[in-house]
Amino acid sequence: MRNKLHRAFGLLALLTLCACMADMPHDDAAARLAPAMDTSTSDLPSFGAPNPIRFSRSNQSLAEDFMALSFVLESGRQIPRISRFEGPITVALAPSAPPALEGELSRLPAILGRINPTGGVVSSINLANRDNRAWSNAIGRALGPNMPEGQRLEHAQAALNIAQRSNMRDARLGFSYYALGRIALARDPDRAVAAFASAQDIYQRLHNTDVQRAHIAMQIGALALACGDMTAALLQSTTALPIARRSENAHLLASLSMLRATALEGLGRGSEAQRSRLEAYAWDRYGFAERSLMQIRLGEIANLAPNATQAARN
Repeated sequence: MRNKLHRAFGLLALLTLCACMADMPHDDAAARLAPAMDTSTSDLPSFGAPNPIRFSRSNQSLAEDFMALSFVLESGRQIPRISRFEGPITVALAPSAPPALEGELSRLPAILGRINPTGGVVSSINLANRDNRAWSNAIGRALGPNMPEGQRLEHAQAALNIAQRSNMRDARLGFSYYALGRIALARDPDRAVAAFASAQDIYQRLHNTDVQRAHIAMQIGALALACGDMTAALLQSTTALPIARRSENAHLLASLSMLRATALEGLGRGSEAQRSRLEAYAWDRYGFAERSLMQIRLGEIANLAPNATQAARN
């Protein structure tokens, strides 16, 4: 019951964030923060011992994705074969091949069964049922370059419509909502907030979507900063940071660390904010190695909370 109440409260709070979006500030916080952050001689961070997220996807789903990617062109036309030869091809190993290589020529279901023994068996695969080219094209246009914002929003909505009409209940539906939220954020905050809430709800019902939920937490945290809700922003970053670290996503770690630093500044916790800001610069150097890009990313987040960045300057 407690989890349900927390989730209901969280969605309700999220739906109130958009009221303050029209007054988001746009001052240059990066120029003020950067002089205090000389990281030119700092050592780059490391992720330490690997701690991968447990994989729990079915072999049937993996096989269908592999076949769709291998035997379908971007136009949607299926590829009946993968070579110029019309008849069967005999595959054999040279006498000098390592003995272990022989096991790699087992069929696709056997390979999946070996590397993912809990994924179940693979039955027949029908590529026509997995053809989501219309959805892929709509998403590609929505997120691609050289596209006016209004048209990107139309393509994002089209991708969502296709996912709903095709009864897609997997990550494609969640990503459709997420993409719509990202694109609608500046023009239609109400629409963006509702899309993020729907995406979060879908990803929570799916396996192996921790990273997706962390990206949404970043967006929700940014909205909270814009509304001056530093506690909510801190909560979102605290929840998502372990996921970003475990998935070894340096870009997401940098953004979440920046979010956390700005929220801590707003709460008057300056020393903690300084540590988080240094972590943000370190992870950005790990991912970009260009300080100008680091300053842009830090400024974008710091600009959401002018009071916090003013405190950082003092």
